[in-house]
Amino acid sequence: MEPIKYKLALNLLIFSGLRRGEIGGLKWSDIDFDDKIITVKRALKYIAGVGLFEGETKTFKSRRSIKLPDFVFDLFKAYKVWQLEERLKVGDRWQDHDFIFTRWNGEPMSLDTIGGYLKKFTDRHGLKPVHLHSLRHTNASILIASGVDLKTVSSWLGHSNLSITGTLCPCD
Repeated sequence: MEPIKYKLALNLLIFSGLRRGEIGGLKWSDIDFDDKIITVKRALKYIAGVGLFEGETKTFKSRRSIKLPDFVFDLFKAYKVWQLEERLKVGDRWQDHDFIFTRWNGEPMSLDTIGGYLKKFTDRHGLKPVHLHSLRHTNASILIASGVDLKTVSSWLGHSNLSITGTLCPCD
């Protein structure tokens, strides 16, 4: 198992507030290592009988850029090195689609893989089960508790309107 992949994915979910499909749809070309910004341009989607495919984000406002902490970019760098090493091991079987989160051959990774890892992790450590989407809510709660106004949090999360964000934190 490659823990750096999951460490990066879970930290991205917590510190960016991205939806799991948005994380799956991230490509290396969406990462600005100099300014420490990720840009959400697409989402990875799944349809039974079709499989995984690139699709639009949930809403127009979901297309956004997010500045992340330095340590998240340190994880990106460590993961990129790991992924390049894995790519060399499989040689011409690697299919380069530029996705960050991939299977062994460069194809996009199933979104259930991250959730499966999180379940195994919580089970192994005797923790209460956590759904991936809960980490999005954790991000919103951290931002609100830090004094970030609801309109900014809404924009950060890519919500189509402020009322959606307000349901995450019924604070008065």
